[in-house]
Amino acid sequence: MWRNVILVGMLVCLVLPAAAGEGAAVPGAPIDLLTGLREGRLFAQFRGAGGSSVTGVLGGVGAGPLQVQIPSGTQFMAQLPGRQGMSTLGSLNLNIGEGQLAHVSIATACTALGLPEPTPEDVMIPMPCPDARLARVAAVLDLQPVAHPVAQVAVWAISDNPPANAVQPYLMTQAPGFNLAAYAQRRGIMQQAAGLLQVAGLQPAAFRMFMGLRLR
Repeated sequence: MWRNVILVGMLVCLVLPAAAGEGAAVPGAPIDLLTGLREGRLFAQFRGAGGSSVTGVLGGVGAGPLQVQIPSGTQFMAQLPGRQGMSTLGSLNLNIGEGQLAHVSIATACTALGLPEPTPEDVMIPMPCPDARLARVAAVLDLQPVAHPVAQVAVWAISDNPPANAVQPYLMTQAPGFNLAAYAQRRGIMQQAAGLLQVAGLQPAAFRMFMGLRLR
């Protein structure tokens, strides 16, 4: 299973705020990550951490504590091209005290099959979810977590829509071997990923990797 990790420290950091946007949030009310950055109420830096998470450091600008939400499906794109994008699996809520920094590890899945995973050297830029279907799948995971390989395959089905053979190298890393047990495990990941899409209100047969797959 995957999970989000939050650590809060008493460090001090000074970052120039971003330009204020329209429709400012009510002071003291929860604020989503992108709104907080746009309005200059929040500073943050995120970095790659392989294929299943993004790490970050966040803090508030100004007096008082800050409640921050990172919504389901928020996308993180590498600042430099040629790396996988990352999509959050579920949402994350942070309570950041005045003068504190929150250190987070955010559960994610890759969104560009075939590209290298982002590393700690890669600065990751948060963006809105690019596909409402990704947000629906990520929201399901708040209530019904699954193993990371299952979520990863479901995310690739939406972000890349590859044929089944394109994800076999990844599945082989999760269940290596050519015996019946390994084959059954790989097939099980595919079936569970299709089931996850169904729970999110999507039709697995609409995605190339699941065409012809028996769900049971």
